[in-house]
Amino acid sequence: MHFCKDIFLSSPGVAVSSVSLQKRIIGGQNCKDDEWQYHVKVYRYDHTKYEICGGSLISDQWVLTAAHCWNSDPSWVNEAHVGLHPKRARKKMYPITQREVYRDSNSRYHDIMLLKLPEKTTIRPIKLPDYPPLGSDWLCLTWSGALLQRAGEKGGVGGDQGDCGGGFVFKNRLYGVCVFTGDPLYALNKPSAFLDVCAYKKWIDDTINQKP
Repeated sequence: MHFCKDIFLSSPGVAVSSVSLQKRIIGGQNCKDDEWQYHVKVYRYDHTKYEICGGSLISDQWVLTAAHCWNSDPSWVNEAHVGLHPKRARKKMYPITQREVYRDSNSRYHDIMLLKLPEKTTIRPIKLPDYPPLGSDWLCLTWSGALLQRAGEKGGVGGDQGDCGGGFVFKNRLYGVCVFTGDPLYALNKPSAFLDVCAYKKWIDDTINQKP
């Protein structure tokens, strides 16, 4: 499957990737226990290796992430891990079988995906935007080992390996999904990029609100 990427934003301070297993953040801060609990780890693995992405819980049963964070090989398992933050929270690992990938009128797939959890969660989801962001009070959520960390608006801070699919957050609303990373060896040399959630909001709403 090939993806069309409609990128709306890049920031010189943030570079994120899902290819490497390294997980680090540059110049970030540890999140408080009551912050950003909607951030999800998206795992895919077989018997020899695994790969990690981020994701955002946008309802009690749906996770928004990048479409390339899925492996369609039958030998691979795709999972969503929720409740990982704070560390003392009750963690749950859900095998995922239902996903939806955006496809435009030309039948091109875009690098944005919804994953449906097999059961509802009580974790508070993040809200979607009503309008494009203004200002610079943004956050990029990434994983650093077992800790959820945040990269803010200042230059010289950002995520690195293993966090595509993570959210671009502005005033507690999810405006972007990380789909593109810069230099995998020197994270601050090149920007990362995000799909504009506003452009896909109707598709998201229609998908998560459809009746069985």
